[in-house]
Amino acid sequence: MASRRTHQLPLRPPVAVQERSDPNPDEGYHRERKVRYPSYPPSHGPPRIGSVSRSTPATEQGEVESHDDGGSSRSRSPSPTQVKYRPIVTADWRSELCRFLNLSNQTSDWEIFEALAETEGKLKDAERLKYQYTADPGPPRSQVMHSIHCHHEETRMIYQDEPWPVESGPYHAHLRGSRPVANLELYLERNKNISFLVFREYQCCHRHTRWQHTIEAEKSTSADASLFFSREYIDLISPELRNALSVLSELALDGIPHPQFDNGNSGSISHPYLWWFHRRDEIAMAKPQMDPTFQQHVDVVQAYIEDRLQPEWKVVDDLTAKGKITADLLRYIFVPNDIIISQTRGRNISQLNGLTARNWLLIEPINKDGKEFGASILADSWEFDGSFHSTTSRWRIDYGPVQSWTESFDIADLPIYPARFAEKSVAEGLRGRGKMFWACRHQKYVSYVKDTHDAVQSANGSRFMVDLETYNKMHPPSQPSQEQKSSRKSPNHNERSLINMMSEKPPEDDSFLMCLPSTMKGFDMNTKTWRKLEVAFMQDVIWNQEAFEDLVIEPKTKDLVKAVVMNRLASEENTDLIQGKGNGLFILLHGGPGTGKTLTAESVAEIAEKPLYKVTCGDVGTKPDEVEKYLEVVTLLGKTWDC
Repeated sequence: MASRRTHQLPLRPPVAVQERSDPNPDEGYHRERKVRYPSYPPSHGPPRIGSVSRSTPATEQGEVESHDDGGSSRSRSPSPTQVKYRPIVTADWRSELCRFLNLSNQTSDWEIFEALAETEGKLKDAERLKYQYTADPGPPRSQVMHSIHCHHEETRMIYQDEPWPVESGPYHAHLRGSRPVANLELYLERNKNISFLVFREYQCCHRHTRWQHTIEAEKSTSADASLFFSREYIDLISPELRNALSVLSELALDGIPHPQFDNGNSGSISHPYLWWFHRRDEIAMAKPQMDPTFQQHVDVVQAYIEDRLQPEWKVVDDLTAKGKITADLLRYIFVPNDIIISQTRGRNISQLNGLTARNWLLIEPINKDGKEFGASILADSWEFDGSFHSTTSRWRIDYGPVQSWTESFDIADLPIYPARFAEKSVAEGLRGRGKMFWACRHQKYVSYVKDTHDAVQSANGSRFMVDLETYNKMHPPSQPSQEQKSSRKSPNHNERSLINMMSEKPPEDDSFLMCLPSTMKGFDMNTKTWRKLEVAFMQDVIWNQEAFEDLVIEPKTKDLVKAVVMNRLASEENTDLIQGKGNGLFILLHGGPGTGKTLTAESVAEIAEKPLYKVTCGDVGTKPDEVEKYLEVVTLLGKTWDC
């Protein structure tokens, strides 16, 4: 039987301690101090199990090996703080190992090494399986990660704790963290109950400009980390969460742009989660209809978003209830598919443009002094060229200098603002304007009532024939180029075929009525010219039936004229003997100036409720070719418009 041997633990060489600024997760560290352990010479190796070894190197004699600048390796006595000695203890390591490995003391060294290797493998497998096959990982939860992009060191690091600035880097403002995540996949493997990650990105060691503030990093040595904040987004980790949000989108998010959750990929959701803000009530009503497991995951998302933004949401709700908003919260009031009103041309109903927001408001970068900002939004409107079609364009919201980003102002003072914040009369005016435009889509005789200070261009009380088809025939448009044809093609170009032009009633959707053009071409029956008319000032013609009764002429003549005209209007039978000749109704009025010839003709048009096309000798001309051409135009218009 082998005798029990007692071994003396060899004295360990001193530990070399090296200061370290940033801990490396792949190396051993403690409180930013890196520890390096000495290696054994290749010729000796570690002490053999069961052998007695007493180490008496130069380090035991109080000397350490060092290298000076000249390359010499002369031993010098280190300071007490640089060399640490472990006390000499005795232990029967062989017996302890055998006991731990459940082996006999007579086991050979080789068998002990094999048992150690086997046990080491079992421990690693157990550590891995501990996280891989956890029976109950716990309820779903979220985790916030802080990602730092350092432009000076050209690195990206992820930390679990919020970073803080230190005086380092080219601008004396470098971000650091204390809980790094070296391997995100391994972290998620060990935390299987994480439903989603929240990434908050920061940028340091450069001049980064955001739309609200301009950061001069070299002057912000004691700045808060929020000054370096770049963006935030949610990274969906759990497949169950993606499925839950897909179900939620079908129940509560129809009609509003939102992230797609059912594309099979781990999607992301960008801050500030405006779609959730505007569908809070719908989401609350949809949750009870969902599977309980899905509800758990949705609850986690809801808890984070509301905890993150509830104070800001309350401010938005309080301000919008008063019809006000601040510059830093402007993005909350513009919702895709809502009606917005542009008053860039003025605030009169005739100058407003109705639009349909197509996406969220885009905040553009500010200038360097931080006093101005710009925003724009993509919006749809309707055009009419004989048929209706939708066009898309970007509308800008430009400000003058802004005194305070938190100072509230009236939403209706914006050059473009949502229609739900407009006065009731504005919305009704746009709808009425749209109905008039629809009534004029084919041909309509209208009166134009507009107060103007321009006596030359005044059209107040004039009557116009609105007929775009005839206008296009008289003024054929130039042939569009191939490039213009291709630019007209857009995703909304097919909207042209969705509008039933033959329907008497217009589509009742506000996105159509309130977004129709504000002007149309009309033919002035007095000046015989085409003019651009504001639809808001166009009205149905009110016929003056009393004018003929007040006409001062002989009663027999008055009765004769009225009877002939009314009989002509009542007759619907075509009595033409020759096609196109008509029924031969002509009335010749003659008399001196002021006897009522023109007034009689105008009065007849009033009781007939038809347009009156006046032709004077000066209009006809004296040259035969001009006379013929003019009369052709007059007869064509008279027949087309039933004058």
